[in-house]
Amino acid sequence: MRIVLVTLAIAALAGCGTQQKSASQAASTPSAPAAGAAGTPAVVASAPKEIVELTNQKQVFECPKCGMDFDAAGQCTMDGTTLVATRVDYSCPADGKAVEGAGKCPRCAMNAHVEKTALAAVPADKP
Repeated sequence: MRIVLVTLAIAALAGCGTQQKSASQAASTPSAPAAGAAGTPAVVASAPKEIVELTNQKQVFECPKCGMDFDAAGQCTMDGTTLVATRVDYSCPADGKAVEGAGKCPRCAMNAHVEKTALAAVPADKP
């Protein structure tokens, strides 16, 4: 009989400790504000991903300081500089005519020439 009472007492104490822990966790966890309320956390967009090697991209976002290329607008992961939209063109080094992408030129034995051109930013007051 003592064993049953001791077992019940231990189970009751363990249950109380669990409830107390849950209550303290709930108190320390901030509640989310109502939708549309001031202070509603903004949705965080994913950071742009680095393009290690150009293949056939027609537009990239380039860091003007370090020269790294990214797949979307945002901030450079190295120095936080605002990325610049850049057009990418590929051409045959022998005849200067356009080719589909980087790598070996389909018309000659050399690698295609890659030319990047920064795109003009539209001022905020212009449509």
